[in-house]
Parts: sequence; C-alpha cells; structure tokens
Amino acid sequence: MKTIKFLALCFIIILTSCQTQQEHDNLDTPTSGNLTIYADRGLDKLIENQTYTFSQIYNLAKFKTIYSSEQEAIKALYDDTCKVIALNRALSKDEEGRFKDANIFLSTSLVAKSAIVLIVNKDAMDTTINMENLQNIISGDTINSFYHSIVFENEKIFGCYLLQG
Repeated sequence: MKTIKFLALCFIIILTSCQTQQEHDNLDTPTSGNLTIYADRGLDKLIENQTYTFSQIYNLAKFKTIYSSEQEAIKALYDDTCKVIALNRALSKDEEGRFKDANIFLSTSLVAKSAIVLIVNKDAMDTTINMENLQNIISGDTINSFYHSIVFENEKIFGCYLLQG
C-alpha cells in the first residue's frame, strides 16, 4: 500500500512539474516572448528595422507594433495596454507627473537623433564648412557659396525616445 501511495505521489509531482508548450510560449524574458509596442507613425522605418533585426537574432521574440499618434501611444502606456512606446520627443513634465501620480515609473532611452550629413564630391576643394555656410544653404542663399543645393532625404527631423512602463 505504501508503494502505491508513493508511486501515485511521484506521478502527481511529475505531471504538475512538466511545463506545457503554451506555458513556455507565454514566458517573457529579455530575449523571448511577446511585446506590443505603440510607436509614432513617423518612426515606422526605424521601429520595423529594429524589431525585425531583434526577432531574427532571438527567434522566440515576437513583436506587435501599433503605429498611432503620440497621445494614443502615451494613453496606451498609461492604461497598461502596452509596455513600450516610441515617440519623437521626450515626455513633458506634466505627462511625467501623471505617470508618477499613478505609481507608474518609466525608463526612458534616447535611441536616435537627427543629424545633418554633408556628402560632397571627392574633388571638392573646401574641407570645412561653418554654421553660417550651413544656414545659408538651408535657407537657399547660395549665391556666393561653393555649395549650390541641399537635398533632404527625409524632411521630418526627429529624435526617438523609447519609454517603458
């Protein structure tokens, strides 16, 4: 009788200790699991690139990206609809205060900034440019300048902030 009780107990322990595939799929770690991200519509290329690259390296990581307005993203983070949002700006003091008042503590990371990159012909004689020259080029005043035009690849200038709640 003791042997039967012992075997039954061992069997119950083995059954309850085995993790099902569904439980394994729901396990969120830094390199696996499911993450919903709300992102500003202007950041679509950047976010798609980052999530694709991450999920190629860590194949157990799955992303659901929802592109929305800044206010919708902030509301989703506040309402706990998502854990990460990506914005073109840092939160204002008022927005930070609302999160703090609700005992939601954020971690903010600046992940990208806009920059001006000048690509010139290798035969160009000028090796330096100052702010005055750059301002003249941007404003279109290139009459007395070696530089005659400027091309913007992406007219939207941004910084990208990731916020985690």
